[in-house]
Amino acid sequence: MQSSNKKIQVTDLKNTSYQPAWDLQEKLLKEIVELKIANRKVEIQQPTPNYFLWVEHPPVITLGKSGAIDHLFLNEEQLRDRGIEYFKTNRGGDITFHGLGQVVGYPILDLENFFTDIHKYLRLLEEMVILTLKEYGLEGTRSPGETGVWLDIGTPFARKICALGVKASRWVTMHGFAFNVNTDLAYFSYIVPCGIKGKGVTSLQAELKREIPLDEVRGKLSTHFQALFEAEFVTADEAQKLVKLYMNTDLQDYAHKRLNRLPGEWVLVSPFRANRPWQGQNESVTNERRSLHDDNCYLCAGNTRINGEQNPKYRDVFVFTNDFATLQKDSAPFISKHGLLEAQGEQGICKVICFSPDHSKSLADMQPIEIGKVVSAWQREYKELGDVEGINYVQIFENKGAVMGCSNPHPHGQIWSQSSLPNEVIKKNQHQLQYFKENNRTILGDYIAQELAHKERIIFENHFFVVLIPFWAIWPFEAMIVPKIAQKDILELSDLEVTLFAEAIAVLTQAYDKLFNCSFPYSSGIHQAPTDGENNDHWHWHMSFYPPLLRSATVKKFMVGYEMFGSPQRDITAESAAIQLKNLID
Repeated sequence: MQSSNKKIQVTDLKNTSYQPAWDLQEKLLKEIVELKIANRKVEIQQPTPNYFLWVEHPPVITLGKSGAIDHLFLNEEQLRDRGIEYFKTNRGGDITFHGLGQVVGYPILDLENFFTDIHKYLRLLEEMVILTLKEYGLEGTRSPGETGVWLDIGTPFARKICALGVKASRWVTMHGFAFNVNTDLAYFSYIVPCGIKGKGVTSLQAELKREIPLDEVRGKLSTHFQALFEAEFVTADEAQKLVKLYMNTDLQDYAHKRLNRLPGEWVLVSPFRANRPWQGQNESVTNERRSLHDDNCYLCAGNTRINGEQNPKYRDVFVFTNDFATLQKDSAPFISKHGLLEAQGEQGICKVICFSPDHSKSLADMQPIEIGKVVSAWQREYKELGDVEGINYVQIFENKGAVMGCSNPHPHGQIWSQSSLPNEVIKKNQHQLQYFKENNRTILGDYIAQELAHKERIIFENHFFVVLIPFWAIWPFEAMIVPKIAQKDILELSDLEVTLFAEAIAVLTQAYDKLFNCSFPYSSGIHQAPTDGENNDHWHWHMSFYPPLLRSATVKKFMVGYEMFGSPQRDITAESAAIQLKNLID
């Protein structure tokens, strides 16, 4: 259930033309609606914001979606000659005029924070004006079947002093009211005001025979609005504080857990632990500059590997079958069951991919064009291995650095393919499929849209990719690269998208190296659709980076204790990690 928010952020747009004010309203409405849609898909829902815009427009005539063009007496050329703008809008109501000396208010409210009754909403807006008029000794009334506020209704002298026009989507409102205070009433002679014939228009100035300060009127309207809606007007700064509180993203002092929706697992976050003194294990991380070629390295170009085969003198990317493969294609298939003891044979093909002939480089040292060749090689191997009969999943990954168990410092990764789906892939497959069936959209597609709306954990984006610290991150500076548009595997990448993917990898790995001024260790991997011949449209491929360094080049994050027997836990919030990495990107 959505948490109720009756705080309303107030902004005075002052003298602003109609179109920019309309565009701003639509933008705010869209953001609220998108948040409401996202809220329906998660257990922990974020209260939606509310806005109230004050504005004074230069002369403009607007026609609502139910308006009649013959209620306008001037053509567009005549309007221009008089300095009057003209717009057709999709708000409710007929035709109206906005101009200087008029107090215009645009509440952009999520009515589910208050009540779900458009009729009641309109009546309360009218009541706000009626109560304000009463403070000036005037008796405002309603006219049956006609929105707005009137004087002397039921008499030949009936005249309108405030017009209403509202648009709503998913209970979110925009547009609002126009209260004639010091308005030049001559402009109303160019239209049939609100499409109502036989009734006049007036202003507060015309009734009281004196000019009324607009701020004075806004103050009275504000008081009555807050009382009627049981709401509180707040400044932009106050609203920002509220947003942070409501969104639970500034929880630096509170233990909490976050749900990783891909495998459906929780991670415990304890940010206050990051301040504890460290007297534990310090890992050695070398910054020793390696040579371009190492004669003793079995991955360097032209060198002989341990099995006696000689590497070609490759110039960019080199792929070969692992000499010490974890899985083998010719392994015997079998199923063994003895009571509760069960085992099955597993077949596969394991390959090594050398990123560069330069022994000294890592991905962080390579240019995007060089990394692009690595990505192209990943695509080829994913296709070739996936086409092998009996291969149902291809896992592309890299272990960088000795602390991650990397046995050779030469820049390289691995590609393991196998007959069954690994545990993590099974879980992600199940949860993505369930979400896709329910929403006809991918989990990550909706998740990225939400992240792009708030940009709290995004550290980099280009035209096609987002690089972010995921909300559910486990490792201290865990990051994820995700395409903005759903793709089930890397084969769907165009040539341009390969280049953009390479750029994202370069930006992230370079930021990692700058973080603690070392060659940053990590394990990275791409999770994408199985190669089992199924549809798999529910998949949205992504690349994850799991770096172990906690607070310096020598302090490593270990998965022990509670994490081994309970669930993953982290000290550094995703938001603080994102800030640190984002500040390191040029």
